[in-house]
Amino acid sequence: MFFPALELLRDSEKLDSSLEAFDKLLCAIQNSGYDRRFNPRVYKYFGFRNIYEKDWVYFLDILTLHNFLDKTLELECPNYQRNMCADTQEGNLPLNKEITCPHCFNAVTTAKRDIFLTYGFTNKLADASEGCRDFFRREVRSYQHR
Repeated sequence: MFFPALELLRDSEKLDSSLEAFDKLLCAIQNSGYDRRFNPRVYKYFGFRNIYEKDWVYFLDILTLHNFLDKTLELECPNYQRNMCADTQEGNLPLNKEITCPHCFNAVTTAKRDIFLTYGFTNKLADASEGCRDFFRREVRSYQHR
């Protein structure tokens, strides 16, 4: 496995078959230079058809909860499709307000539909410390009982 932390999820019956695909996908994300900013549906871009979106999103949530990934909400210009601002909390974004896009310089009224979720790798992702092992064991057990 390219990311040692993923080995810790091997005990899960539900995620075990997906771990190799997750590992390959994370490797593809990193090798393509998207490791600082990627959309959760990136698996479709790379052609990973053997990944179930529900498991992938759950997996991303686990990695985010323990600082392996950063989760960001980006407000994009509805005209230019470029990031106008970003934050980790929806409440901090200027929704339903007229703002000027720094890219196209048009005044646009923002809406929830203009928010896009992105993730980025942290330096902790490749670390498989003892605390990480314990966390993944607990998470796998709770996932198995769903």
